[in-house]
Amino acid sequence: MNKITLRVGVVLATLLGIVAVADALVVTDEEKLEAFAYSISGDVEVDRIDDALRYVSTLHEGLQVDALGERDFYDEGEDAEIGARAREALTPYLGHELELVQHSVTLEGDEGHVAVRVRTPDRRLIDARFTLYKHGERWIVAEATLR
Repeated sequence: MNKITLRVGVVLATLLGIVAVADALVVTDEEKLEAFAYSISGDVEVDRIDDALRYVSTLHEGLQVDALGERDFYDEGEDAEIGARAREALTPYLGHELELVQHSVTLEGDEGHVAVRVRTPDRRLIDARFTLYKHGERWIVAEATLR
């Protein structure tokens, strides 16, 4: 093998490596919504609750919550109240796991829908549906329904 062939081979291998790394770094909208589905299941810890709350921003979207027949609406500036209510509701589960039994993600342009079914430590099933809207590169929850 001559030096030119070796150099061309090295350059091609480098370019292919760069393309592979760049492809791995691209996160699609579907992957972002999948990440949201996983953020609201698993081990219930304060850090994981905070991760899920990153998908809430009343500055961008008001939030309507329908939980077990009670409907609340949170407007601009009420993110802290949402966080407090979420932490309060999840306190009994701290240190336990919400097992993700089933989930689905659908996209319709800048609107996404995430549905999850989780099993609580006491073996109850909870179904939750979320509507999210895209703002720039970020997805924000606008509606949450829990049954």
